[in-house]
Amino acid sequence: MAQYDLLTPCVTLFVSEIWRPIKKRIGYCLKPATHVCNLEKSAVDLEDTIDTVQDKIKVGERAGKRPRTQTTRWIESAQSVHDESQRIKNDYEARSTHAFGCSWNCISNYSISSAATQKLIDVDGIKRRTPQDDSMFCLLPPVGRELPLPPNIVGQNEYKDRILYYIRQGTVRIIGICGMGGSGKTTLLKQVNNMFSCAAETHEFDHVIYVEVGQQQNLKTIQQSIASQLGLTLAQDENTLSRSASLYSFLKERKFLLLIDDLWQTLDLEKVGIPHGCRKIGPQNRKMIIITTRLQQVCHSMKVQDQVILLKRLKFNEAWTLFEANAGDRLNKNAQIRCYAKIIVEKCGGLPLALKIVGQAMASKESESEWKYVVMLLEQSKFHKVPDAERDLYSVLYISYDHLQNERTQQCFLFFCLD
Repeated sequence: MAQYDLLTPCVTLFVSEIWRPIKKRIGYCLKPATHVCNLEKSAVDLEDTIDTVQDKIKVGERAGKRPRTQTTRWIESAQSVHDESQRIKNDYEARSTHAFGCSWNCISNYSISSAATQKLIDVDGIKRRTPQDDSMFCLLPPVGRELPLPPNIVGQNEYKDRILYYIRQGTVRIIGICGMGGSGKTTLLKQVNNMFSCAAETHEFDHVIYVEVGQQQNLKTIQQSIASQLGLTLAQDENTLSRSASLYSFLKERKFLLLIDDLWQTLDLEKVGIPHGCRKIGPQNRKMIIITTRLQQVCHSMKVQDQVILLKRLKFNEAWTLFEANAGDRLNKNAQIRCYAKIIVEKCGGLPLALKIVGQAMASKESESEWKYVVMLLEQSKFHKVPDAERDLYSVLYISYDHLQNERTQQCFLFFCLD
């Protein structure tokens, strides 16, 4: 009996530590089909899981959700493991066989079985880490980008309230903001952008998109800018029609506010890929566009009629407030400088940009003679003879140029103006 008691631990140790590993290795040589078959079954299940996760992501994206980085990384890892499993299966099927369809190449059998067994562990491991519905997506992102604004904005509350009324009424498609250069169109548009660029669950729009166009209208650049804000990737080699179709497909079931700044000519929204037209509109189906332009004919060609907001020049009190905010408090400390400042404000013609530029240029001027010199420049200016509605800005630009730090900086200014 004592002999059995001594023999049992030895047998157990032999079986667990020696025989089972040997048997496993022998099985690698003799039964590669079993190991490859087990791997194939698990890999097929993994492929189904990948397809399910990708389908859920597509549904979520249509609802404005965005997959987490961990989710996209899981898909990449799972696809890689699946591809490696397929390669092992292909290696098994490509091995040389002899009688009865068997292969007597033990080294090849062992290698394939060992690889299949290890890859099966990887497949099962990645399946256990499959993203769940409650952790697959990020929290709803902001619907737009908050843009920087100047610190002192005056005279725009009335325009802003009117735009907000049109937006919240939900019965118009396109709103136009029209005014001469420097009148505050861009600042007004950015304020609207920032008001609606908040979390998607708290506002009316799924997306708020801000695009700058300029004189050199480039359709591809406009499409790329819109796509990047929507989180879409447009291939560089895609043609205009393909990019248009991608944007249209994404936006057609979404509520969006498209803000187009600085239009100089008609923009073909259809070519861009922006859904618009005769579909029923209202608070539950908002696809709204706001444009800014210097030219009223652009508003008319974009089918903006009753909803054109014309920006007027600032009244003197508003202009003074803006100029004072940029020039500093010395205006109230020296009566003569204050007198010169009032003349300068009058010459700026109520244009916010002019008042800001000249105010900043004068902020460092402490002597009365410096202020008197600027008044003289403005009064002797020949720019009033220029046949342009925006001639008030020319003399302002000259003052800004004249107060640059040195001649080299002035030359750089002229170079970029002429470029």
